[in-house]
Amino acid sequence: MTKWPGPHTWLVPAKSGVSHLIRGTSDKVALRLSNHRDVCSLSEAFGGAIISTSANEEGLPTYKTEEEISANFPGIKILSGKLGNLMRPSTIQDALTDKIIR
Repeated sequence: MTKWPGPHTWLVPAKSGVSHLIRGTSDKVALRLSNHRDVCSLSEAFGGAIISTSANEEGLPTYKTEEEISANFPGIKILSGKLGNLMRPSTIQDALTDKIIR
């Protein structure tokens, strides 16, 4: 996991008992250690990890503005701030096989 911290997500086997709300239909969970200043500040402020998902629906493009997110996910809380410098979604890689998923 040498690509951490940064925009790289690793898929790792889920321990038994991990809720389907976290892993979905997969037997793996996605882990990411962010180096984004606002994300790190939020995590440090409450002393814990953030459980999150991408700002899109599966198979659809990622929403990039607060307006797009609010229109597609009414009532969701949004942490206002800059996205960073990525021009495309982050890499997702299986930690056991090294296969690049995205």
